Amino acid sequence: MASPVSAAAPLQVVLGMADNGVIFSDGIKADFLEFNAGTRAAIGIADRRGHLVV
Repeated sequence: MASPVSAAAPLQVVLGMADNGVIFSDGIKADFLEFNAGTRAAIGIADRRGHLVV
């Protein structure tokens, strides 16, 4: 079993896809960052908690 993501141990993702990769976190595709081969993303715990209001 994998270790959980924590403040001390963020999830590390390294993309192997050659091109046309994107990464976004807020559900708005227009706010993307290019995420292509060799790009590394560290996903960790935020300092503040978000709240969804519908």
